[in-house]
Amino acid sequence: MGMTLIEEIDAGGVASFSFTGIPQDHLDLLVVVSARNQYSTNTLNCYLNADTNNSNYQTQYLGINSGNSPEAGNYAGRPYTFINNSTDASAIFSNTKIYISDYATSDNKMMSIDTTAPTDNDYQDAKRYILSSSYLTTSPITSILFSNNSNPLLAGSTASLYAITAD
Repeated sequence: MGMTLIEEIDAGGVASFSFTGIPQDHLDLLVVVSARNQYSTNTLNCYLNADTNNSNYQTQYLGINSGNSPEAGNYAGRPYTFINNSTDASAIFSNTKIYISDYATSDNKMMSIDTTAPTDNDYQDAKRYILSSSYLTTSPITSILFSNNSNPLLAGSTASLYAITAD
């Protein structure tokens, strides 16, 4: 299997960004996000095909919250990633990887999400989560929108979209 960069976005200074016109000739997609927020909001929402209808998503999660307590659950709703905010140590960015299987088919789409938002240099109070999310429509994925609820991300925030290929 190979990996090809489709697009890289400088997300600093914007509250939302998207990958659009995603080519339909690869196997899977990988999105890598590194972000930091200047406000107290600490999630970055993810919408496939700009679909904000929560009933089209089913998400399960397992993680360690900022109090180092384990939690798990599921909900009907779009997946999200954690991002660092202004109360966290400076120059520390969250990191997230989202793997979307069979994105160009007419089947429901499965996503695997790994997100970590460290709050200090020794990672003692970091949010660490894995999520599994289903997109319950038969539409191929042609765009991926990330939104931070009108709060701009800080300079240095980036997102990259990769195609996973058979070769």
